[in-house]
Amino acid sequence: MIDACAPERAPVRVPGPRTRLRAPADGLRPRPGGYCRSLAGGDRGRLYLIRRVYPEGHGTGRYLDLVDGSRHGWLRPKRKNLRHVLVLAGGSDPEFWDWCQTQQDIRQIDGRVRRLLEKEEKEFMMKEEQGS
Repeated sequence: MIDACAPERAPVRVPGPRTRLRAPADGLRPRPGGYCRSLAGGDRGRLYLIRRVYPEGHGTGRYLDLVDGSRHGWLRPKRKNLRHVLVLAGGSDPEFWDWCQTQQDIRQIDGRVRRLLEKEEKEFMMKEEQGS
């Protein structure tokens, strides 16, 4: 059982094409508006915003609807098994999430999601450079 008050973990490095990744046993709980990184498939290493979390009982486990603002926009999210993603610490601003739920222009939502993920990726790369 995962404790809701557990300390948040730092994100992992972006993997190369031959790097084998495994999700940590003490991963964070996924929540709408949070970030995750793909661990398996053709999109391996890609950063996503979690749009929806499906409860257990949908097939063999929990699934997530993920958006990145470009390939997988707000209206065409990517559904991915929770076992194939790494949920990252942090997440989008609650005000941003409320704005997305009420906004009518999908292109604006996709553009803001794209900029948000680009900013998060840059911050992650800066932390990596400082850490090494």
